Amino acid sequence: SDQVVRQIALVSSAQFGKEEFLLILEEALQDPLPFNRKEALRLLINQYPEQSDVRLKTAALDKSATVRNFARYFVKASDPTFDFAQFYRDRLRENDPKSLPFAVAGLAETGQYNDFSIVEMFLKNSNDQIKKIALHSLVLLDKERSVPHLLEFLQSNSTSLRSQAKKGLLKCSRYVQSDELWRIYSANKN
Repeated sequence: SDQVVRQIALVSSAQFGKEEFLLILEEALQDPLPFNRKEALRLLINQYPEQSDVRLKTAALDKSATVRNFARYFVKASDPTFDFAQFYRDRLRENDPKSLPFAVAGLAETGQYNDFSIVEMFLKNSNDQIKKIALHSLVLLDKERSVPHLLEFLQSNSTSLRSQAKKGLLKCSRYVQSDELWRIYSANKN
């Protein structure tokens, strides 16, 4: 399959000259498969570590949590004082539509309790993908404080937002009052 061919081609790319190798890696870093994007980063780190820092920080905004985590690990290995929570807060202030959802997710993965209010603001975003990621992120930051938002989004017109709210409630059910759960159950019986 194409996936296997891309993986083999990527691994064998290390034998090319530097310019061609870097061009291949640039393309691989855009691959639809997270495994290949992660592998491209690994090859770059191994072959040209001096050129990997910028690429790793860019990958910290990848759509895949696995790739983001991989990138953060290697940035921290070379710079233990690097503050990823602040990095994501700064990206959120830049408000770049391409990286915004992944900066929200990254902040939840690296942030603290106090970052809840920053992520909470993105529930008002017009983009449902960003709202969905914000809902998921709120649960990661503080399960108890996320419950009112999850209950609110159970009533959303968006199927994906309702689904995300349900997933979040499964992780937060101990923070929902029994009478509230019964009210939700009764309302959804039909």
